[in-house]
Amino acid sequence: MRGPLLFAIDIDGTLLNSGRTLDERNWTAIQQAMQSGHFVSLATGRMPAPALVWARYLQLNAPVVTLNGADVVESSTGKSLSCSRIGEEPLLRLVEWVEEQRLHCRLMGHRYTVCRKDQLDYVQRVWGVQFRNPEVLLAYNLRDYLAQPAEPVLKVAVGCQDSERQAQVYAELRSWNAFEIARTEQCELELTARGTTKLSGVIRVIEQLNIPLANVIAFGNGENDVDLLRHAGKGYAVANAEPVVLEQISLRTASNDECGVAQVMERIIAEADLRLA
Repeated sequence: MRGPLLFAIDIDGTLLNSGRTLDERNWTAIQQAMQSGHFVSLATGRMPAPALVWARYLQLNAPVVTLNGADVVESSTGKSLSCSRIGEEPLLRLVEWVEEQRLHCRLMGHRYTVCRKDQLDYVQRVWGVQFRNPEVLLAYNLRDYLAQPAEPVLKVAVGCQDSERQAQVYAELRSWNAFEIARTEQCELELTARGTTKLSGVIRVIEQLNIPLANVIAFGNGENDVDLLRHAGKGYAVANAEPVVLEQISLRTASNDECGVAQVMERIIAEADLRLA
């Protein structure tokens, strides 16, 4: 790999340890990469605000990919550089079907998450795991909200009661051929517009930075990372990744509790420095 690299790193379960904090070794490796002339981005399913908490703490020098690629944001200002909204027709069909099936559902945009009032307790439990300080809009039903949305819907999360129900819903929604769908270990399905993935978001970043995809080094642990890990110059699954990821990605690194991201970055930066010496 010649020229600067882009390190694209998933946050939860990859960069952060199981205590949801950042180990000093990972922080140091990221700073060394940027000081060596490389770029570092986060590629996450999180909304922009909670993703930018870490981007700003790390003082990243590249845009951040949020909402599974649906919203690429400037890391210092939080300004949206590129959005991929879900189309009105498939979105309305999805909401109507989900409400008929009595499933939990939340709609996410650049700033707001929207849910039904009677599902707020469920959403707050999910946020207790994944998010901090979200901005919530409540609706009596989501169809009424979509008649006058506060902002474009970029991602939808559909919650299922258990893994068996998740498999049924996943099969149904895949048959529509209208969305990109990723399963999570919390028995949720994350949906974005067709063609919108972390890979598409990272491609927007490297187009801005004039870096080839071959110079992207990616790290992840979830199904929403697979597309990026497959097509990046090098894509690493952390040892604690979900089975669906480990089945498809051959390059591995240590777990998030063993600073697997830093272990790879340190080696790659050292090799790059040697080539430049």
